[in-house]
This record gives sequence, C-alpha cells and structure tokens, in this order.
Amino acid sequence: IQGRAKRFAKIGGEMVSLMMVENIASALYLEQGHAAIAVPDEKKGEQIVLFTEQPELSRDQLIKQAAASGISELCVPRHIVPVTEIPRLGNGKIDYMTLQKEYKG
Repeated sequence: IQGRAKRFAKIGGEMVSLMMVENIASALYLEQGHAAIAVPDEKKGEQIVLFTEQPELSRDQLIKQAAASGISELCVPRHIVPVTEIPRLGNGKIDYMTLQKEYKG
C-alpha cells in the first residue's frame, strides 16, 4: 500500500497523480521513457520531478500539452532530469526507488 500511495504528490494540499505527469510527457514523446517522482518542498509540501529519456523535453512543452489536454498545471513537473535510460526492475517496471535515491535536488 505504501508504494501506491507514493504514486501521488501532495502539492499545496492537492493530490496529483504521478502517472498523469508521465502520461503528459508520453503524449509528446511516446517512444522515450518517462518517470515522475515526488520530492519534499518546503513551501508546497512536495514537488514533482520528471526523469526522461528525451533530452529536448522542456517544461514549456509540458505546460502546452497539459493545457491542450485540459489538465491542471499542477501536473507539470517543477524539474526535468534527462537520463540516458530509466532504471527498471527485473520484471520491466520502472525502479522508482532508485530514482528517488539518485535525485540530488
């Protein structure tokens, strides 16, 4: 249950689905991998960080895609971290724990 609860970020009292964040990025670049995590934020409680295999992905692109899809700007990550490869577990699922440990805010 703890793992599922952490697939949400609580930003300023609002719950934001991290899967929704990943879906916004995937709508722009389907072929590349994307993974969102929540990290602590002093002012808002948490903030979203998006790891992506697409080095050209920008926050502006995500804002436009979210608006075009009718999704709140709260779902747009504060930080985008380009990586060569999203870490995966043996079963092929994204290794969010490794991303959480590797993020250096």
